[in-house]
Amino acid sequence: MKAINLYFLSRVREESMFSDYENYLTRRDEYKRSRKAEQESVCSMVDQLLSCSCLITYKACDGFFFSYVIDHISKEFDLVKVAEDKSKVLNIELKSMDIGTERIAAQLLQNRYYLRHITRNIFSFTYVSQTQKVYTLDGEGILQETAMENLAEVMNGFGDFMPEGIETLFSARDFLVSPLTTPARFLSGSYFLTDQQRDFSHKIHEELAKAKRKGSLSRIIALSGSSGTGKTLLVYDLAKSLSEDGRVLFVHCGSLSRGHQQLNEHMERVTICGAENYLREMETGHYPILIVDESQRLEEKELDRLRDHVLERGIFSIFSFAVPQVMNADPEVAAAAEKISLMADASYMLTSKIRINKEIYLFLKGLFDFRKRARNHHFNNIDLIYADSRESAEPIIDYYKERGYMYISCDETEDTAEKPMMVDSDDTFGQEYDHVMVTMDSRFYHDEKGILRSSETSPGPYSYEQMLYQAVTRTREQLCILVCSNEDLMRRILTLLKY
Repeated sequence: MKAINLYFLSRVREESMFSDYENYLTRRDEYKRSRKAEQESVCSMVDQLLSCSCLITYKACDGFFFSYVIDHISKEFDLVKVAEDKSKVLNIELKSMDIGTERIAAQLLQNRYYLRHITRNIFSFTYVSQTQKVYTLDGEGILQETAMENLAEVMNGFGDFMPEGIETLFSARDFLVSPLTTPARFLSGSYFLTDQQRDFSHKIHEELAKAKRKGSLSRIIALSGSSGTGKTLLVYDLAKSLSEDGRVLFVHCGSLSRGHQQLNEHMERVTICGAENYLREMETGHYPILIVDESQRLEEKELDRLRDHVLERGIFSIFSFAVPQVMNADPEVAAAAEKISLMADASYMLTSKIRINKEIYLFLKGLFDFRKRARNHHFNNIDLIYADSRESAEPIIDYYKERGYMYISCDETEDTAEKPMMVDSDDTFGQEYDHVMVTMDSRFYHDEKGILRSSETSPGPYSYEQMLYQAVTRTREQLCILVCSNEDLMRRILTLLKY
């Protein structure tokens, strides 16, 4: 993406032409239609800058990244300008109407969080076109109204800037906080929720308040979403915030990790246990709030038992579950997801992908359904390696593990317990890794419709295709696929990666 000159952009006032011109100037990878409010706000701001006493220069309007989105977290900045030596950043948010100083301050503070890994020297402004007012954050993070001349002065004195390549400044590891793989960052509150996550959290808190007013907490909330939509972060954030209203029993329907242990030790008024122990916990402790994570893994009779406990004991409960992720999803998992939805008094589904970066997401769409392959796209974050036997694959796997890759096994017969940098796909629910490696062997193929299939039936509750999907969607930055003894699949994936 290229930086643009705001003066040049603001000279176009016709709506559809503005979008076409903006996409031409920024050289976006994909066409993005500008919102009318964005157009009006940027044009209004430039007009005000030109009319103020500081005599804004055309050069000062240069170097802005317009409506830039960090792909893997869907975080958007209206206007960002970065010094060539990365010593300072100017961020301007555009508002068509006054949304209140609290919300304006909250957004600018959140933006500072995402920009501070570049530099701590951040100039933060918000321009409201309806009132033509300008707000800024001072050094203490306090919002105050300021004069347009102050914004013009910062722009005039900014100096040399980055003309392109802003994408290189934002890495997934800088922002994606996993409660289970980075528990210290989660416990310290060093993270932000997306707009959708915040909205659902607010609504779930309202559901609890409503239940309290009615005098009975008996209520079931369904929280769902596919892999990578942020369910794990949201449910643990809910456990932390809801614990202020009462003790929380958090049931994880899978293998407990070291991260679970750390959270259990440091989260006050929250008890984390496995599905096999929840009845004992409920009998020995008073928990007005229950959160069941990965609840699609429970059998129907267990779901019935949990529902009965909730209703009989007056418990406010949240059932978090993954929606079926591949076309040939396990029918029992799909049935469990449907049953939870039918049990629920209210349902919320996360839809925005926030873990996988755009490149890997596009690749995976084509891998699991060849008809959806991306064309004319560079996949710089994908490594494809071929091994002609299992024996020759082993040293390749060791080589990637030495480079920091987490090797995720989709073979339930493989013992990973004593092998560093190696886990079962079944143990990765709710966890993410910067670098992931998986093996695709002779059992995988694409059928006549281009859908990825397995020629063998898994001995466990999840198909091999589902376990593979579970593994690859753990990836934050780099994915390596090792194809073993399967030349047809290798040719097919090479076609996916061909530019």
